[in-house]
Amino acid sequence: MKDSLWRVAAAAVILAANCSMLRAQSEHVLALTGAAGEEELDESVTERFEALERHRIHINTASRQALMSCGLFTAFQVASLDDWRQNSGDILSLTELGSIDGFSPDQVRHMAPYLDFSSKAGIGRTSLGRRRTHDITARFQIKKDEGNDGSSSWGLKYRYISEGRGSISVAARNSYDSHGMSPDTWSFCAALEGKRHLDRIIIGDFNAHYGQGLAMWSGFSLTGAGTVDAFCKRAAGISQTWSYGSTSYRGAAASLSFGRWTISGLTAFPGLKASMEKGHGEVSILPAANISWLGRNGQWSVTGYAHSCGEAKAAADARWHLGGMDFYGEGALDAVTGALAGIAGITWTPEWKRRYAAMVRAYPKTFTPGQAGAMKAGSKVTNETGVTLGMQLPWISLTADAARSPSKGSRQLKIVGKSAFKLSEHIGLTPRVSFRCRDGSYRTDLRADCGWHSGPWSATARSNWLRCREWAWLQYAECGYKNEHVGSWLRATVFHIDNWDDRIYVYERDAPGSFNVPAFYGRGIAASAVCGLKWGKNRLHLRASATHYTSDKPSRVEFRCQYSLQL
Repeated sequence: MKDSLWRVAAAAVILAANCSMLRAQSEHVLALTGAAGEEELDESVTERFEALERHRIHINTASRQALMSCGLFTAFQVASLDDWRQNSGDILSLTELGSIDGFSPDQVRHMAPYLDFSSKAGIGRTSLGRRRTHDITARFQIKKDEGNDGSSSWGLKYRYISEGRGSISVAARNSYDSHGMSPDTWSFCAALEGKRHLDRIIIGDFNAHYGQGLAMWSGFSLTGAGTVDAFCKRAAGISQTWSYGSTSYRGAAASLSFGRWTISGLTAFPGLKASMEKGHGEVSILPAANISWLGRNGQWSVTGYAHSCGEAKAAADARWHLGGMDFYGEGALDAVTGALAGIAGITWTPEWKRRYAAMVRAYPKTFTPGQAGAMKAGSKVTNETGVTLGMQLPWISLTADAARSPSKGSRQLKIVGKSAFKLSEHIGLTPRVSFRCRDGSYRTDLRADCGWHSGPWSATARSNWLRCREWAWLQYAECGYKNEHVGSWLRATVFHIDNWDDRIYVYERDAPGSFNVPAFYGRGIAASAVCGLKWGKNRLHLRASATHYTSDKPSRVEFRCQYSLQL
C-alpha cells in the first residue's frame, strides 16, 4: 500500500512540473526525417545530422550530387537550387532560400543549422575556400548490474575532410558483451570528389538510397508514416557513412554526372563485414546500377541489382511537381520470382502550413524483401497491401494507415495524431496519440509533453499512458541549462509496466551522435544527469544514469564519457 501511494505521489510531482516543448535540435531532425518522435529514429540518422551540424553544406558551392546525398533536400529542391544559382547567382540568406520555388519558411527554419551561405560573390564577404578538418571522437562507458560484475565498452572515430576533394573516416567500437578490449565492430570509408563529370568515388562502407526504396535502400527505414513528411522518401543515391552500425554496404561505389543525368554504380559484398570482424561468415557479391534524370519539375530513375545469393530486382521510379502537388511512384520487378510490386502517392500543399497526402502500396508474397526499404506496416517489404492518408494543419498532424497481409489474412489499422499548443510565450504543450488495431488486438498510446523555456533555461515533462495487454504508464521530468559553452540536464523517471508487450520506448539525451532509446519494462524509478562542455575545438560530454526496480529485476548504474576534437 505504501509503495502504491509513493508511486502515485511521485507521478503527481512529475506531472505538476510544467515543462517545455521538444528541444530545438530534435525538432529540426524530426521535421526533416518525417518521424513522429525521437523513438522512431536510429543511430545512423542521429550521427548524420550531428555530422551535418559540424560540417555544414556550402549551399553555393556544393555539387548537385553533394546536395542530393546529404539528405536534406528533395530532388525538386535540388533542381530549384541548381537553376537559381545559374540564373540568379549565389544564395546569401535564409530569407532568400525561402523565396525559391520548392522551399517554405518552415522548411528553411529546420534546415538552418545545417547550411552555410558563404559566397565569393557576396557583398563584403569572402569565400572560405577549401577547408581541411580533422575530427576525433573517443567514447568510454561502464555499467554495473546488481549482483553482477561490472562491464565496459568503448568507441573511437576519426575523420579527415578536405572540402571539395574528399574524406577519410575510420570507426571502431567494443560493446558490453565483447570478450577483451579489442574492437568487435568497425567501419572505414574513403571518398574522392571529382570535377567535371566525376561526382565521387567511395571505397569502404557506404549507403545506397534509390527511388522509394522498392529495390535498394540500405540502413534505417521508417515503419509506417507518423507524419505527412514521411510519405515520400528522399533518395540520396550513394553516400559515405561514419557510423559504427552494420546496416551499410561494404565495397566500392561511384557516380558520374552529365548535365541533368547521373549514373551511379556499386559493387557490395554482403557478409564481408562479419567475415572481417568475426573471422567467419559467407561473403556474397551484389553489383547494382542506377541512372537518373533530374529536371526542373520532376525526376525519374531506373535501378537494378543482382545478388549472388539468387536475388535480382529492377525498378523504375518517377516524381513530378505540378503547382502545389507532388506525384510520385515506383514499380519493381523481382526477376527471380516474376512478382511485381508498386507504390504510388500524392502530396498536396494548397497553402503554407497545410498539407495533405495519400499513398497506396502492394507487395505480393512472392516479392522477396531483399535490399528493399520502402514504406511498410510490418518489418519487411513483402506480403502486404496498404493505403495511407495524412494531413498536416497549423495545429494538428494526423495520419491513418490500413494494411493487409493477403497470405496470412491479417489486418492492421494504425492512426497517429500529434499537435502543438503554445500556452504562453514560454510554455508549450505537445500531445500525441497512437492507436493500433491488429487482428482484433488493440494498442493505445497517449503521450503529452509539456514545458517551459526561457533563455538558456528549460524544463520538460512527459506523461505517457499505454493500454495493450494491461495498463502501463511512464512519467518523467527534465530540467536543463544550455549556453554557447556549457549544457547540463537532469531527468527523473517513474514507470509502471508489468507486461513486456506493453513496454514503452523513451528517447534519452546523450552525447552527440549517440542514440539512446531504452525500452522501459517493470516497476521502478530512473535518474540521469548529462553534462556537455565546449572550449575552443574541444567537446566533452558526460552522462551518468541509474535505474532501480521495485520488483526482482536487478538495478543498474551506468557512466558514459565522450570527448571530441576538431582540428
